Amino acid sequence: MFFKFNNFTGRITQSTNRVTYNPEGLNTTVAQSEQLIFQTKTVKFPVEHIPKVHQVNGPATGKLGVVPDHPGYKKVMELQQRMSKSDGLLVWQKLGSKDKLSYLAIIGGCALGVAYSVRNLYLMTFPKSASD
Repeated sequence: MFFKFNNFTGRITQSTNRVTYNPEGLNTTVAQSEQLIFQTKTVKFPVEHIPKVHQVNGPATGKLGVVPDHPGYKKVMELQQRMSKSDGLLVWQKLGSKDKLSYLAIIGGCALGVAYSVRNLYLMTFPKSASD
């Protein structure tokens, strides 16, 4: 009798002699796949647009970096500089009134949720009587 480990069920199952001594992946003959051709004379490989880049810091400072020359990246870099500045404010206070408004809205929503939960607990604890 021959047994093998079944990867699907995770158990040892009965097997044949051939499968037991030639497990998957250890066969002597391996099928060769054809090499993929991405470009032919009629079909050309698409060339993607490569954005222009510029060097942010030169070798004089010791910091090297390449950043795409796009207004969106410049805005992100400005925001990173603003958030990393050590001015004693917490992260949710660094953008001023916009952050304060969203913070107060979240705190208000949490307070309403707690109040609604307490109301539901009260209603479940002291249900209305059938005679009312």
